[in-house]
Amino acid sequence: FDLSFGAGTLDSRFWLFVPGYYDLYGPVEHNPVYSGRDPVRTVNTVSTCPDFDKGLAATAESTRTRVRDAGGYWAERNQRPLVERNYRGSILLVEGLTDWNVRPAHIIPWGVSLRERGIRVHELLGQWNHEYPDSVTAHTRWDWADRLLGWFDHELKGDTAASLGPRVEVEDSFGKWRRAGAWPPAANREVLQLAADGTLAPKPDAATASALLAPDSRSRYYYLGQTSPQHNTDDDPGVSAAVDGPCATCAAFSMHAAGEMRIAGLPEVNVTVTPTGSSGHVTAFLYRRDAAGLHRLGWGMSDLRFPKGENSGDETAGEVVPGVPTTVRIELEPLDGVVNAGDELVLVLGQGRTGQVPAQAPMPVRLEYGAGRSTMSLPLVRPRPEAFFTPPGPEGRQLP
Repeated sequence: FDLSFGAGTLDSRFWLFVPGYYDLYGPVEHNPVYSGRDPVRTVNTVSTCPDFDKGLAATAESTRTRVRDAGGYWAERNQRPLVERNYRGSILLVEGLTDWNVRPAHIIPWGVSLRERGIRVHELLGQWNHEYPDSVTAHTRWDWADRLLGWFDHELKGDTAASLGPRVEVEDSFGKWRRAGAWPPAANREVLQLAADGTLAPKPDAATASALLAPDSRSRYYYLGQTSPQHNTDDDPGVSAAVDGPCATCAAFSMHAAGEMRIAGLPEVNVTVTPTGSSGHVTAFLYRRDAAGLHRLGWGMSDLRFPKGENSGDETAGEVVPGVPTTVRIELEPLDGVVNAGDELVLVLGQGRTGQVPAQAPMPVRLEYGAGRSTMSLPLVRPRPEAFFTPPGPEGRQLP
């Protein structure tokens, strides 16, 4: 449910997850022509499977309401409470920080929760998409098979001499690997003000301003055209002009980094907005700008009916009242990004879409900023030099 409809937004592939997969695994994957399965059983997977009809009904209901269905289809398939109550094993959490197919926001915070419950959780987090660590190119972990074998030998065979590897290995947006005791790490939170002059300021001042957030023709550059954004670390053609030019229905805030800024974890944007109608949402994109242009660091989106945002534990949809200001929390996807000294940090707020689809037809919202009304909170870390390492290449595939 969280992947398809979480926090009131639709995954752009929501239509596929239930009806599509029942069809895929029924008549397609188990087609008797090449699967050898009983043709009657194959037909029954779709024609008489009671869960198929329940799934279609639940999908249709949640598409309309963006909340869990009244019939309990989603609740019955929520295995998290059972895992948290009963699981006594261990977890090797492997995640691509640019994977928008199964987003890090749905995986990493839960890993933190499980670790706090006493479960052994190790993490391997890299700048790859929905793929295996040794199937990527620029970010390949050639020792992935060795790492996995050691984990299975230790955890399944009880071979205490086998290596589990470090508790955390994470790759930043420049492709540098480091080890840590936990991720997200214990970080100092720097709160930046969305100031009236369009800067990201360390302290609030008295000046205030407002901007109307709504889709516009330029949204396609950094929102609408990225239904499945591929990389956080690559250049984003067309974005510079879109952000640098005047934008009547978005707002951009920026600052130059005095020193290296290493953002590790889950940044948050908290904004004060006033809806103009009975629906609305806010999207946030975070960029690093250098001489070559803009490089995307992270993104997030929140529906006004769920103002606490993702991973808040609040699944109760609230009413959006036109003209009534509200505070909205936007949790950005987990990221490990670096902004070099002299580079510019750029935050763009608007109402376009990411891989998520607005819950309802979007109505504009008015952003209020300055005087502490809207802020961005960044988790900043300063790893020790000895935390960084170079993974083995293809010639030496063993754990360092």
